[in-house]
Amino acid sequence: MTNVKNIISSPFGQMIAFQNKNLFLDYANNRIYRLSDTKQREIEQLPSNTGDAHINYFIDSIFYSWLTVRNLVDSIKIGKEDLVLLDEKIYIPGQAPATADAIKTPSNPLPIILIMTGFIVAIFISYYVGKRKNNLPAFPSQLQNNDNTDYGGNIIIRFSPLEIDVIKTVFENSLKATYTSIEELNKALGVSKKNSDTQKKQRSDIISSINKKYFYVKQSNQELIEKRRTELDKRSFEYIIGPARLEDANVFIKTDIKG
Repeated sequence: MTNVKNIISSPFGQMIAFQNKNLFLDYANNRIYRLSDTKQREIEQLPSNTGDAHINYFIDSIFYSWLTVRNLVDSIKIGKEDLVLLDEKIYIPGQAPATADAIKTPSNPLPIILIMTGFIVAIFISYYVGKRKNNLPAFPSQLQNNDNTDYGGNIIIRFSPLEIDVIKTVFENSLKATYTSIEELNKALGVSKKNSDTQKKQRSDIISSINKKYFYVKQSNQELIEKRRTELDKRSFEYIIGPARLEDANVFIKTDIKG
């Protein structure tokens, strides 16, 4: 029997697992995408990618995988450029449903399986997307505790090496009540020699990813890394971690080193 597993609604359509590959069903445009080989390997190599129970979810283009047994959260950025369009359709407009005999021995099982899966999951998509749009997912009680000292004992959240480098850079400056400049941030990101558009996008993506992970730990819209416009050039920004969140940042860094 072919193994089809519904994973989660995403910005690119319904995400499913099919024959050890991740597919995205774009019902609105009747298209099927598969995850690129590079991103597929990245997902398979996530520390949380085990046979245990998971809760998966998207925030914008960031895919999160939460291993509930170990309270381990991993994330990976997935963009439209990471998807490969397949020469398959989810459904064929105007065609009658397949007969029972046809379903038993299909020459190509993928379209039929996706049609059957589509009928099941499509019922839930509009409800689920609407429900998640303005609400954070429900977490167990240990993640709803906003006490800073409770974090280290209850949850391990994995930041990428690049995110940790950024947190360390801003953290060290913030300990001295000093803002981190975009030049320092570019150096931490390794994009000092890139063009300004690339630098800006990389800074925005990394800071956004860090803060969104922090939102889920704290269950609030409190940012770990804040930014403000510089006094000399209002077109530029500088970054800092507020005094109330320095201990949180320190725990993230130490946890990453231990992990």
